[in-house]
Amino acid sequence: MITGGIAAEPADKPRAPGISLLVAIAVLAVLVNSTQLREQLFLGALIAIQAYALQFAWRYCGVFSMAYTAMSGVGAYLSVLLALHTNLPLWVGILIAIPGAIVLGLVVSLVGLRASGMHFVIITYALAGGLEIVADNWTSVTGGTSGLTIVKPLDLGIVSFGTNEELAAFFVMYALVLLSILAVVLPRMTRTGKRLVAGRDNAPLARAVGISVTSQNIIALSLSGVICSVAGAVYAFHEYNIQPALFGATASLQVLVVLVLGGLTRWSGPILGAAFTTLIPQYLGLSPLYTQIAYGVLLIAVVIFFPEGLAGIASRASAFARANARKRRRMLRALGEAPPGPPQAVPLAVTSSDRVTEEAQDG
Repeated sequence: MITGGIAAEPADKPRAPGISLLVAIAVLAVLVNSTQLREQLFLGALIAIQAYALQFAWRYCGVFSMAYTAMSGVGAYLSVLLALHTNLPLWVGILIAIPGAIVLGLVVSLVGLRASGMHFVIITYALAGGLEIVADNWTSVTGGTSGLTIVKPLDLGIVSFGTNEELAAFFVMYALVLLSILAVVLPRMTRTGKRLVAGRDNAPLARAVGISVTSQNIIALSLSGVICSVAGAVYAFHEYNIQPALFGATASLQVLVVLVLGGLTRWSGPILGAAFTTLIPQYLGLSPLYTQIAYGVLLIAVVIFFPEGLAGIASRASAFARANARKRRRMLRALGEAPPGPPQAVPLAVTSSDRVTEEAQDG
């Protein structure tokens, strides 16, 4: 079993905060002419893609698969090996890397048939670590711990760039982030997505109404790493070097931290978590040690006090601001629509001398 009961999720429709963040990142990359910033945005986009794949597995299959960094590694190594030994263009390498990621996803899903919950997490984490160990020691193919180096620039037939053209590299990865968002959001609106959610929430009931829970989960998990493999190939040709540690077990933990920190059930969670974890430490000047400590403390605080993550905090703040704005508009409308009444006469105090004068006049 790889499914299980999950609490009801909040409505997760595209709203202003998440869309504004996507626009802000693109504008920042264009306006700020900084190689370092664009490189950080590029790496953050790769992590966000892997986090979206993990969110897909959780949202539609009810599992945490720790193998998506390994799928990026499969895409990176297959495309680089093809480029090193043939003269074929990169897009052919990507086409070959995609089936490799699907095969790895199939293995992950078949493992999931025997495990559930934390057991599934442990098994897939061990799988990612095992693949890293194989890559470290298979030096004749993977280059060992030093990895592989490639001197060919990224050429998709439409755009070609080298190491100094970070803006173009970022927007290729940015386009993959947008595809990942669509892959997470759109299935909920389809019949297939609803069947996946039904099998995730209550597998016995879904089977009773004719849904093949096992088959659909195998297919979903097998396809969920396709964009990760493409992103791994893009990363390899932009950085000109790949190493096993970049796609191993430790990297998979970082992806999990990004997703939980950003917001597990919010579509904007991965991009927000990736932006936070890649940009903030860089501009605060934190060392790797203090960065990891800060991640741990922040993750504990978010899990305890803000279970919906940074995206949930942003959503609540946006809802509070909208409620205040509506309240203010209602107050202004009420004041504007109130008819001006006649001026109220101010009663004057009547003294005893005035009463005597009035009585004399009456007499």
